[in-house]
Amino acid sequence: MRNDKRISLPKETCGEMITKLKLKNFLSYKEVTINFKEFNVIVGANASGKTNLSKALITLRSLILGGFNSLEDFDAFMEGHFHRNSPDSEPMIFEIEVENPTSIELRDKRKIQFTKHIYLLQLEYSKGVTKEHYYAFEKGSKTPYNILVRTESEVKFSHNYNPEKPLDEVIESNLLSQVKFHPLVGKSVSPFLMMMTQAFCNHLYFYSLSPTTIINPSISRNQKVVSINGSNLAGVLQYYKEHNPVVVDSINEILKRNIPNFVSVGTKALGANNSYLFYVEEADSKQYMLNELSDGTDVYIAMVTAMVASQYLDIPEHFRGIMIIEEPERNLHPQLMEELMDLAKSLTDKFQIITTTHSSDIVAHLLPEDLILLDKSVHGTRAKRVSESKELDKYLDEFSLDQIWLNNDLKGGTIDG
Repeated sequence: MRNDKRISLPKETCGEMITKLKLKNFLSYKEVTINFKEFNVIVGANASGKTNLSKALITLRSLILGGFNSLEDFDAFMEGHFHRNSPDSEPMIFEIEVENPTSIELRDKRKIQFTKHIYLLQLEYSKGVTKEHYYAFEKGSKTPYNILVRTESEVKFSHNYNPEKPLDEVIESNLLSQVKFHPLVGKSVSPFLMMMTQAFCNHLYFYSLSPTTIINPSISRNQKVVSINGSNLAGVLQYYKEHNPVVVDSINEILKRNIPNFVSVGTKALGANNSYLFYVEEADSKQYMLNELSDGTDVYIAMVTAMVASQYLDIPEHFRGIMIIEEPERNLHPQLMEELMDLAKSLTDKFQIITTTHSSDIVAHLLPEDLILLDKSVHGTRAKRVSESKELDKYLDEFSLDQIWLNNDLKGGTIDG
């Protein structure tokens, strides 16, 4: 199944990544702090909060980019996302810390460089945004620069850097009443606020691939990125077939190593409406459409395509994208897990990887520092990085990492506490 040959993917030096996420009263998370590294695999029992962690990051991105038009829309969101065992009088809080070297040119042509960004958002039933704070640290400084300070009754944000008067703009109260359900207000007029969208929102990709949607025809509209469920796979392959065949060659090289009798992937035009179907050519020289292949083969082709294509996306210098992958092991043979994790790790120069899994076959190919273990008490989901467990060494003397997890030695299931 495996050999020593590896594809050579383009690399880019980046400094950006999420380093910390704090949640309060979001879905299964009553109150938790999760520390991230470049490569993160989230493990835990069913209903322990793995999917909710992905939802937290995606939800925060959506809130920053958008908002709600009415109290009814806002409260409907709160009803669907608020921690069930908390009183409605408590707030829902997101706080994210992102490391990213971002330079801003001021009006007087001076440039300042920020290295760390911290954004806090507090939401309350029937009130909207009741607290919002975005601050960033300049390179070499331990004192944060306040960029946005918002309460229920006032919003202040800065256009210029002035240590003696860092907050030089105030949103009028009548305007605030119109944007009470909109986070990161003022981002369209402040280059400082745009840093948060650039650092966290602009290059976040989420995959939860479904074999039932992967097999569908897809219209090719210069799509470079595989969609969340893989429904545009044929369109993405057609784009790279026309514009950058090296991407398809790299995909084929990986697939040849791991799919028996595989020769190449291809696309066929469907009618005259720019739609395409996807097929696989095998060693018998016959072409097989995706609905003739196994679900596992469909998912694996889509996952490899998503990962390889991501390395050719235009991401600005010093930025790293964020890739979230839900349960990549679904429908896959256990022997594919090592190659899949190797490929995911090869992306970390350009992407921070956050993936959830139930698979011990994936855990078997990881290091303790790769794993974040979730468990759930009656109070909510808790998280810890496996490498920080004081008991890990004594178990590693006797068991492999996947055995330790399956034995629940480090508490990876529902517990009391």
